[in-house]
Amino acid sequence: MQLAEQAARATSTPKAFVWIWLLQMAWRANNSTFTISNEQLRAFGLHRNTKYQALRELERAGLIQVSREGKKARLVTLLYLAPCPGWGMCMPWLGHVHALAGASGPTLIFSLLSLFSR
Repeated sequence: MQLAEQAARATSTPKAFVWIWLLQMAWRANNSTFTISNEQLRAFGLHRNTKYQALRELERAGLIQVSREGKKARLVTLLYLAPCPGWGMCMPWLGHVHALAGASGPTLIFSLLSLFSR
């Protein structure tokens, strides 16, 4: 995540970082649904309003679904993710089911960043 954080700061795209971070959270949870708190993103220097705005925009784009219950941590579901043997969560919008199978570190980060250059 350090490379993604540096790229987001260098290009002034903190909301893109939120998307990459959400993908990593799904991968770590091995589930497309998980909770996120303000403190988690604060560790990367992101303000809660940036998180809220990114979540709204990603939800409008049809990429995620967010459950909001007052001041509780948001429950986020990444849409269009499917289980991927040997990797965890696959991302069909990258072209095919196993597009990132086995990818890690810089390969994974740069593959995800390419989504925002289209």
